[in-house]
Amino acid sequence: MRISFNRIVASICTGAVIGQFIGFWISVVFSALNGAAQWIPSTPGFVARFGQFPAVVLSACIWSAIGVMFSLTAELVYNHETWGIWQKMGVYYVVTLLLFTPLASVAGWFPLNPLNFLGFAIIFTVLFAIIGAINMLMARRKVDDLNQHLNRNR
Repeated sequence: MRISFNRIVASICTGAVIGQFIGFWISVVFSALNGAAQWIPSTPGFVARFGQFPAVVLSACIWSAIGVMFSLTAELVYNHETWGIWQKMGVYYVVTLLLFTPLASVAGWFPLNPLNFLGFAIIFTVLFAIIGAINMLMARRKVDDLNQHLNRNR
């Protein structure tokens, strides 16, 4: 496995932008669901702790870090040519859970204690399984389409 410097830089940049985009829109949705009079970038406690503007800046940095973490980890894990898909998924799951947990805690999404971590890990696992299943189905469909195309050309 050899990944070029350009691919790593591209992964970091892409991850930062996607992390910002997703983080912003999740915060908009949660602000609306919680009936906030104005948009807040994280939990009310997080904003109260840092103040509105610093909380926005810090949240944006955390969203970028989360995006970079997911993107760069995917780049490094899924390009491992000697691993099978289940091994890649398992390593990706463990690494992202371990790296995402402290970022989510720093973001104020949950206090880091065993009970909250358990709830967070369950939600993370369910979402990971759903997204993984969707990706596997899409990949299977793509392979089937390519096989049909190849069979038609014979």
